[in-house]
Amino acid sequence: MAIYYAKVNIISRGKGRSAVAAAAYRSGERIRNNYDGVLHNYTQKSGVVYSQILLPKNAPSRFADRGTLWNEVEAGERKNGRLAREVVLALPREFGQEEQKAAVAEYCQTFTEMGMIADYAIHDKGDGNPHAHIMLTDRPLTADGFAKKKNRDWNKDELIEEWRAAWAEICNRRLPQQEKIDHRSYERRGYKGWSAYVHEGVAARQIEQRGGVSYRCEMNRRIRADRSEMRRIIVERKQLIEAQQQQEQQRRAAEAARLKALEEEEQKKTAAQNALEARIRRLESEVIVRYGIEDKNAYRGILDNEKADLEKADEEIAAEKANIVELGEKSRAATEEAERVQREIDELNQAWFGVKKYFATFELNPDEVRENAEQAKKELQEAERQLSVAEHRRAMIRRNIADRQERERVQRGIEATKANAKERLSLQYWKYDLTEQIILSERDTILAEKGRWSMSDTIEVAKNMLKMGETEDRVAAAIQKHAPELSRLSEQQRKESAKSIMLRASDRPQQPKQRTIHMSRSRSRDDDRGRGGR
Repeated sequence: MAIYYAKVNIISRGKGRSAVAAAAYRSGERIRNNYDGVLHNYTQKSGVVYSQILLPKNAPSRFADRGTLWNEVEAGERKNGRLAREVVLALPREFGQEEQKAAVAEYCQTFTEMGMIADYAIHDKGDGNPHAHIMLTDRPLTADGFAKKKNRDWNKDELIEEWRAAWAEICNRRLPQQEKIDHRSYERRGYKGWSAYVHEGVAARQIEQRGGVSYRCEMNRRIRADRSEMRRIIVERKQLIEAQQQQEQQRRAAEAARLKALEEEEQKKTAAQNALEARIRRLESEVIVRYGIEDKNAYRGILDNEKADLEKADEEIAAEKANIVELGEKSRAATEEAERVQREIDELNQAWFGVKKYFATFELNPDEVRENAEQAKKELQEAERQLSVAEHRRAMIRRNIADRQERERVQRGIEATKANAKERLSLQYWKYDLTEQIILSERDTILAEKGRWSMSDTIEVAKNMLKMGETEDRVAAAIQKHAPELSRLSEQQRKESAKSIMLRASDRPQQPKQRTIHMSRSRSRDDDRGRGGR
């Protein structure tokens, strides 16, 4: 099933990042950064399927070269300035490789038409997570290069929302109806009980590949199972409503056909009555003309017979009218019953949207409901009789088993306490292992992407681990053990540095240090610039 994911990030030198390094990593190329002289070589990187640069109409042709483009971006920004904007897209697995290229290229036209240069790369390692990275320039273009002033309108939230909607529209033109995606959250679409997928990331997948359990991957697995159950319930509910609507349409069609037949029958009887009256009038005239006044009795006999036939026809018409009235009452009763069932379905729908994970659905049939109600009434009467007998027996049994229940309750409490203690102990070991895995994966990710590790990276990792609920002691121990910039320090110096990092990460005022850690001037300068590391 197609999954929507589109996220806009900022590549900033103030956070220790480099546009040249990011472009080399995403395209799998070898590019030297003229700003700091670092050579970024990612020619051995796997999973890079395709990369291309798309230029606006007024862009100089030299920007078609990736090294020239991003080195000029680096040269035009201040020490801590923003270098580029990046859009990360999840590509539908339903698309083939050529269709993925076409969709991303079409989407990049959204940015080139606004005056941005789009440098995109498609990654697919065959692990079921095809995605695209689109790096965008942050300054408008002139005939000579980049403008001195940035376009602040590109930072508006309304524009980002339009970019997200545009990607969903491009994908939906290529996806079948049942696989359509939506850029809006489930809450905005009215599905308050649905949980959104979380972004797993490289670190979480590495934990899973090493045989561990990532809480992000586990959360997605649970969400995927819940959504499968929800879709099944939605399909069954839709089928129930469609069947009920179809039955109602058939009933109305049958009722309309019967009413039409009755109307036609009444029209025929009315025509027959009119014809009979005309015949009576004609016979009356013929008798008077042919037989004269002396045969009035014969005429009256004929007239009486015709009147008897007319009265019989009137009685039949009256009976049919009564039948029509009875059918109308039955139709109204059936309509009221159908409306009652529909109201019950609407109430079930409202209750269904309030459930977060698991739902229950029930098929309602008015005849079965009435039969079940009668059967339930009989069973209730029998249960009340049996209950009175059971109450007497329970009073006698309760006195005998009270002591035994108390002993069992105490024993269960003891066993539950033991089980909880074992669970807490196993959880502590699990959290310790998870802490080790998280900091190792974060370190590998940052070193792979940037080729270095800075003090700001260590503080950021510590903040994330504290947000996950890890204790300060465990985080400090993990940082002391695995942070690359602390490897050359003594044991006491590493402990002091770890305490200082934890104070900065937890945003608490730092206590006066008992001793000062001296680092080399070159290494401190690299950390301040956000480009330190080995």
